[in-house]
Amino acid sequence: SSDIIVQTSTKDDCRIRKCDIIYIAIENRKSAVYVDGRRIETNYSLEHWRTLLNTKIFAQPHSSFLVNLCYVEEVTKDFVKIKHKGKEYQRKLIA
Repeated sequence: SSDIIVQTSTKDDCRIRKCDIIYIAIENRKSAVYVDGRRIETNYSLEHWRTLLNTKIFAQPHSSFLVNLCYVEEVTKDFVKIKHKGKEYQRKLIA
C-alpha cells in the first residue's frame, strides 16, 4: 500500500501517502516529515524511514535527511533544492 500510518511525537496517529512525502529531516533529535505543506514530527529514526521507503524514489544525500527524488529541482556540492507545488525547500549538504 502507498499509505502508511505514522505515530507522531505526541502519540497521535497520522495517515500519509509515501508519494506525498517531500523530505524527512532529523530536527531536534526527532524526524520531521514534510508532507504537502505540513510538518509531522515523529520519534522514528532515519534508518526506519530508509527501510520503509523505496530507494528508487527516496535518496539520502546527507546523514540528516532523506529526499523524494520526484521533487528535487537542483543539487550542488553545498545544497539540495526541493520544489513542491510552488514552494521551495533547501537543505544544506555540508555542516
